[in-house]
Amino acid sequence: MKALKLLPLFIPAFYSVYAMPVQIGPYTLYELDEHVYRIEDANDNNPAGIVWGEDGKPVNFNNCSDMYLIVGSNTAVLIDLSNEVKWDASAKESLRELVNEKVGRRDFAITFTHNHGDHLGMLSAFADDPNVEFWINEAEFPETDQFPLKQIKFIEGEGRLDLGGGMRIDYFEMPGHTPTLPFSSLRKRT
Repeated sequence: MKALKLLPLFIPAFYSVYAMPVQIGPYTLYELDEHVYRIEDANDNNPAGIVWGEDGKPVNFNNCSDMYLIVGSNTAVLIDLSNEVKWDASAKESLRELVNEKVGRRDFAITFTHNHGDHLGMLSAFADDPNVEFWINEAEFPETDQFPLKQIKFIEGEGRLDLGGGMRIDYFEMPGHTPTLPFSSLRKRT
């Protein structure tokens, strides 16, 4: 197999003024743009960051991690799978429900910005789903046994992934946080 480069997505952290956040289980869904979503592994019961008690001391810390869902007319891509959520028993079911509602009958792929636990934590929610394709960077993930072998698609070099309906992801390598950290940008025809 060839060494390859893959696609973490850079999305500015802005929120749509048109949609209110939706909470499902331990997750909060934010609509960033039409068919572009940020999913945070935090909710009102376990908010992101430090929660301070009345005595001024920290009582909880949720080092949440974000996922991004890009929904084209033909294909939807979920970028990253956050931390492993252990504080809510409905985490796997809630994540599948939230994502499947937005994906509908489209082809569905999951990709990862890099091989760290806070980006792979909820892999178990989709690992047994035969309808999910895993787009991964072989150089970033030399051990692929965590993914169903028949469902792996290696993404190589610079390129473009057409999701349909004018949505596409352009990707190229930009090492930094990890030696093979890829970089991507979302392009949307208006």
